[in-house]
Amino acid sequence: MPRTLIVGGTSQIAAALIPQFDNLRVLTGRPWTPPDGVDHVLVDLSTYDARDNRDWLEPYDLILCIAPIMHSARILDWLPALRGTRAVFLSSNNAALLPDDPYYDPIRAAESTIRTASVDAVILHPTAISGRPGCQVLGKLISSVRQGRPIMLPGVRMRQALVDYRDVARAVFMASSPSVPAGTYSVNGPATLTYAEILAAIETATGRTARVLNLPARPLRWAGRIAPQIPQLRRAGIHRDPVQPSLPGYHAEFSVMDMIVTLTRDGPLPS
Repeated sequence: MPRTLIVGGTSQIAAALIPQFDNLRVLTGRPWTPPDGVDHVLVDLSTYDARDNRDWLEPYDLILCIAPIMHSARILDWLPALRGTRAVFLSSNNAALLPDDPYYDPIRAAESTIRTASVDAVILHPTAISGRPGCQVLGKLISSVRQGRPIMLPGVRMRQALVDYRDVARAVFMASSPSVPAGTYSVNGPATLTYAEILAAIETATGRTARVLNLPARPLRWAGRIAPQIPQLRRAGIHRDPVQPSLPGYHAEFSVMDMIVTLTRDGPLPS
């Protein structure tokens, strides 16, 4: 039976993947109660030197890296006999869309390390992921509308392609197949919507009216050359990845309304 390692096991993406595998070990960076029968190891993925604890250093047939890629790429230094092993890494589409933004330099460096390693690697560039804990964009919008707080947006006409965590998990599973050639692929949401359209869907789901303070997109881009914090807002308006091809056979199944309903149902959201 193929031996699978998941790096980063506490997210909803990992939770959706775990039931798909039998002979499985999971590395987590946070305390976690695993499902019955799942072997897991708690490590600090940002600093841990696995050579100090070799009990889980063994050959794997498949490695799925859900943790931030600048940490999960270290797995290449830890594990022996990786040549020919399929490894799937989650990265960020903004690493390609914003090549001059130093915020993404560690991610680009990790991707470069992966591409030059002796591993059969697939790197996935999802758009803004909706799910927990990766629900910052949509989750904060829902929370603000619910609580009646003003929302500062980088242009309500700027566009965003939210992608549901379940679609991302399905993309990771698809990329684990050897039939998918090694490479870097985009994983897009079901539609590219303006923030006005996203807020309208939130208003429909919550029965509340959004209070919006619109930040015009053009002055925002100009100000970004001066104020280092402005690119954080610019990133919120990035949607599709025109640089990388789409993952073969992938298409998004969950709508933005599906994402809103799921986040609303699953309890408190980030403030």
